[in-house]
Amino acid sequence: MQDIRFAEIKGCCMTPTLSEKALVAFKWADFSDIRPQDIAVFKIKSAYMVHRVIAKFRIRGEGFFIHKGDAARIPLVAPSCALVGKAILEQGERNRPQRIAPAVAFKIILLKFKLWLKPLIAKA
Repeated sequence: MQDIRFAEIKGCCMTPTLSEKALVAFKWADFSDIRPQDIAVFKIKSAYMVHRVIAKFRIRGEGFFIHKGDAARIPLVAPSCALVGKAILEQGERNRPQRIAPAVAFKIILLKFKLWLKPLIAKA
């Protein structure tokens, strides 16, 4: 049996899908279990963050997620080691497409490039 845990939504960044102070059930997951549009739980520093995954990618073997709240404008990037789990939702709550503005998409590509170059620059 899978270990089910709960996270409380703090703030309104996931509205209208998840309201503030709602409890979200989640189960452990790893990088390969998460797909774009899934709602994932990340542990950033000492706080839990419940956000929708927009994309995922690997650089030099390390996985990264681009994620954001449904009501948020700017996506964030988290390493796969920050992933705690995948939200268990009612049918139909998962498929809320997230669009990325062209300027944000450019910043994401630039971030990927910087992360890819970082080890090369360190060696020089």
